[in-house]
Amino acid sequence: MRRAAWTVLISVGALIGIVWVGLLRGEFWLEEAIEDAGTKRLGVPVEVSAVDFELADRRVEVLGIEVSNPPGIEGPPALAVGRLAVTLQLGRTGDEALVVELLELDDVVVTAVVDGYSEGAFTNIGRIVERSRRGAAAQRSKEAAGADPGLRVIVERMSVRGGRGALVSPLGSTEAELPDIRIEGIGGSEGVSVDELTAEVVARLADQTNEAVAREMIDRIDVENVVERVKGKLDRFVDRLAGKDEGEDS
Repeated sequence: MRRAAWTVLISVGALIGIVWVGLLRGEFWLEEAIEDAGTKRLGVPVEVSAVDFELADRRVEVLGIEVSNPPGIEGPPALAVGRLAVTLQLGRTGDEALVVELLELDDVVVTAVVDGYSEGAFTNIGRIVERSRRGAAAQRSKEAAGADPGLRVIVERMSVRGGRGALVSPLGSTEAELPDIRIEGIGGSEGVSVDELTAEVVARLADQTNEAVAREMIDRIDVENVVERVKGKLDRFVDRLAGKDEGEDS
């Protein structure tokens, strides 16, 4: 199946992987842990404005998440998430996978910055995606060699709302709205590793942003073509009103 269109350039997997420990250690530790784990897994600085932590409701809300660009790339953050909320199913822990009943992301802004004109030009998003995929591949290799697979995660439901994507290049910039996304059953019955979840989430939003921006560019080109055709017809109509025949010199 083609990658579903919803992914967000944030270490969502990293967040989920440390939420359980954060519930045991307190709100301030969780905020710092999210930044540290996100930075480690994505290879770029990750910052968090605040964490709202409700143990009774099994819920953690992370506000004002920003994922910076890789070194050498200027521009707005690669990803900004206004609100990320995780609702846990605390009854299933221990040897079983950590179960997330609902993962919500609101007010998501993804900005892809293209570096240069050449055929080998890359984007900030591409570099972050590649870093997350390498982490997931390394984890699978360790597990194949007999290493402890570590925490496994199941996400029963995930939603992304209010998303926007932007492409910034030497040729200009284009913005587009991202459709709301709802996904169920991430990780199956056994769960996936934190690194695998991170790589999947990162790659999916990158795909969605590329698709949305491409559609916007195509629509814009179509509109420009229509305007040119209409303008040409109006010019010919005005010429006829002025008594000019087609091909007649003015």
